[in-house]
Amino acid sequence: MRRFKLFMCCIGIIALPVISSCGKDKTAIKEKEVAAVDLLNYYMALEIRERDRVKLRLVCFPPDYDNIMAAWNGPGFGRLAVVTLSGNRFSFDVNGNSSDVFDFSFSKDDLGNLSLKGTTYKGVNAVQIQHVELFRTRDIPVWAGKTFRKVDGPYNHLAQYYFSQDRQKYYNVVGENGTNCYPKTSGIGFHNEHDNLLGVFVPAWKGDANIKMLLEDKNIVGVAGYKYN
Repeated sequence: MRRFKLFMCCIGIIALPVISSCGKDKTAIKEKEVAAVDLLNYYMALEIRERDRVKLRLVCFPPDYDNIMAAWNGPGFGRLAVVTLSGNRFSFDVNGNSSDVFDFSFSKDDLGNLSLKGTTYKGVNAVQIQHVELFRTRDIPVWAGKTFRKVDGPYNHLAQYYFSQDRQKYYNVVGENGTNCYPKTSGIGFHNEHDNLLGVFVPAWKGDANIKMLLEDKNIVGVAGYKYN
């Protein structure tokens, strides 16, 4: 009996460090910190609903000397803010008065790749977030010299867009003079000379790898999706 008690005591002594070690491993797990510089090679496309209108928004992260900036773009307007991350979250106060605030939450894996964990609207207006995706700038579809054909969206969006090789013009009809367009940072999108269009190029959208361009015209209700022709 004495030998049995001694044997059980030894087992307890051996097992205790193992159990303690497991407990330490669990508490050591910590989420990797996302820094502002990590966002430089990414951009986001957002589809939001404000009252009865679905809108397209583009968020990108252009460098500006010592700061990483966030640019918020819609058809005919843009906003800039310095990126400040806290707990891997970044809030964009679109109007600077807390009326339209979008909160983005990110995570980073062991290879440094970012993922979008969630997006929340914290403003006071009647805005609903319909869909948001985070993309790498290296995955931007080629659009110089390409033609895109509409596959979904409002019927009154034009059926196709052909872009010149230098990406300075687009054409909707063969033989027309074309409309001046101005590429966004890294070629992730464009706006036109009339400032009524916002185009965003994406590798896929809502799981559809055929969709390569999203388009909003502020004179038309809704967002259209286009694929290579």
